[in-house]
Formats: sequence, structure tokens, C-alpha cells
Amino acid sequence: PIPYDPEKAVEILNDEGWKDSNNNGTRDKNIDGKLVELEIDYLASQSPLGQKVGLLFQDAAKAAGIKVNMVIKEGRNLNQAVRMHEFEASASATALSLAPYDPYQRWHSDNAVIQKGNVFGYINAKNDNLIELIRSTENEDERMRAYAEFQELMYEEQPVIFLYSPTQKFVLNKKFKELFSEKRPGYF
Repeated sequence: PIPYDPEKAVEILNDEGWKDSNNNGTRDKNIDGKLVELEIDYLASQSPLGQKVGLLFQDAAKAAGIKVNMVIKEGRNLNQAVRMHEFEASASATALSLAPYDPYQRWHSDNAVIQKGNVFGYINAKNDNLIELIRSTENEDERMRAYAEFQELMYEEQPVIFLYSPTQKFVLNKKFKELFSEKRPGYF
């Protein structure tokens, strides 16, 4: 796992020239002759969970000298802002079916434009090639290797921060044979 390292974050910000020159608690930097405060708009839904994640993010960022402004939007307005890429940070949830996962809509460069599924704007040619292989190969071993490489690339690039994956318990009668999925360990 990538360690939580606030000291390293502060070191990187310092190395990049972000200091608190006006002593207001927020880092700033002179960019093109203008003093720019290091602020991030965090887009949150009206749900308590999204706002709680935002408050945790806000507190952690403040400790590093970054100001996080929480922007709360309701359902349709929130979805529209996300689809239009009108956010700098946001918490969201996703659910996957047990069918083989097709990462094309969410992660392919073709969909990194406004109103498409890759709302993160993530663009990576190697990732695109892996997704195309996942979608086209009929060889199960080749597909599983491509999924593994895709996951590795997601880990290395960190286009989003995956906070957690909930666990669930299943009760299964002994008369059934369980078949577990490589894609989602713990699911059959």
C-alpha cells in the first residue's frame, strides 16, 4: 500500500515552491506575477457520507497548508457537474456486477471528454491498449493477465484514490459448490 505520509506531502509542496508567504495558513505561490493560494474545490453530494469524506479531506489538507472549499450540490446538479468535469476533487461510489468487468467506459481515453463516462479525464495509451485487449481477446488467461496489468497501472498512476471496498458475508448451503471470481475476491 502507498503509505499515508503528510511529511512527504509537505516536502513535495515545499520543493515545488508552495509556501505560506503571507502567513494566512494557506500555501501560495507566485505564478505569472500573481500570488495564487493553494485551494481545491471539493464537490460533495448532500449525503452525509460524501460530506464526511470531504471533512476528513479538508482537515488533512489543512495540515499541509492547502485550503479545501466544500461545494455541496444535490442529485441532478451534482451529476451534471461531474459529467461536465466541473470539479477538482469529489467522492463517489461505484458498484460492479459479477459479470466480467469492461473498463472501457470509465477508463478509456475515448471517454475522457465532457459528457462521457471517464469523468476523471484519465488518459494513458498503455491503459487503452490493455482495455482493448480485455474487450477483444477470447483467451481467458490473456484476459486475466491484461486485467492484472490494468490494475497494476491503476495502482501506479493513481488517477483516483480508492478509499475502501466494503466486505460482505455470504451464507451458502453445502449442497452448492462455490465458484469464486478472480475479479472480485470473495464473490462467487
